[in-house]
Amino acid sequence: MADLTEIAGRLEGLHLFRDQASGLRAVIAVHDTRRGPPRGGTRLRAYASLAEAADDAARLAQGMSYKFAVHGVPYGGGKGVILQDEAGAKDRPLLEERLRAYGRCLERLGGHFATGPDYGISSREVDVIREVTSLAIGEHGSQAGPATAAGVRVCLEAGFARLGLELAGRRILVQGVGTVGGALARQLQAAGASVLISDPAPAGVALAAELGVDFVAPEDALWADVDALAPCAVGGVFDGATIAGLRCRLVAGAANDQLVGGAQAADAFAERGVLYLPDFVVNGGAAVLLTARLENGSEPEVEVAEARIRATIAEVLRRADGGLTPYAAAVELAEERLGD
Repeated sequence: MADLTEIAGRLEGLHLFRDQASGLRAVIAVHDTRRGPPRGGTRLRAYASLAEAADDAARLAQGMSYKFAVHGVPYGGGKGVILQDEAGAKDRPLLEERLRAYGRCLERLGGHFATGPDYGISSREVDVIREVTSLAIGEHGSQAGPATAAGVRVCLEAGFARLGLELAGRRILVQGVGTVGGALARQLQAAGASVLISDPAPAGVALAAELGVDFVAPEDALWADVDALAPCAVGGVFDGATIAGLRCRLVAGAANDQLVGGAQAADAFAERGVLYLPDFVVNGGAAVLLTARLENGSEPEVEVAEARIRATIAEVLRRADGGLTPYAAAVELAEERLGD
């Protein structure tokens, strides 16, 4: 694991926060602000150490920089992480006290970083943070989840088209059926796909029963015999060993930071003959929607995000025709747009 000095060297800013009264420990990483002020979700998760949390935030912040750049969104990449522990997991009032303390931390940055939901942070938690700051974005009823899911669906369609197939009739496993994964499962079923669901939470079994689809045990999900995998839970899913055991032809999902090893893992996908579409392209629907909302002053239709994602993945795959992996092509496009 990298130390904090090395992690900070990859960023424009690394901010560590602690609130003695509540026990809050949090990290905010700012990767690149050439396109605009930093934006990115905040996640709530248990970590073995502060350095592990900071490293996760740094990698996710870079992913946000690339996501915004590749889709032409005028923001820089940042990410927040709140370190969860047993006390916070069991005591809702204590967690809410920590969320308010985190909101005060956002204020201490002088409005530089604004945030929203991510893994472990739903609109319910965002509403608590918003009690003390206007720098938390996201309301009940927001279209962010459906927009992100629509972007994943569009990319799955593009991936299957590149393989000479249609999405309808394809077996697609959705790993993680929270706000985004659940919406994706519904959209895929409506589009005629044969959906499978995997999630360690009881809600996964319930959704599978509601939709009348197969449920796959979480420990078997990555190696299911399907046409495509859509990872929509936590990142760090694919390393060399996992990729070697895949039984699908296409991977495209909403989870952030899916690859262990970045370009090396992307190359392993290519060698394995599996088409991998980069997460920072696939999961950009909410970022696009947020920009449209701020520009127009009202909630735009999900189709706005869908159209932007469709155009971006088409450009990435066009560049990949030159011999690059889609991951390398997407990084190339993002770096170009960061420099614009």
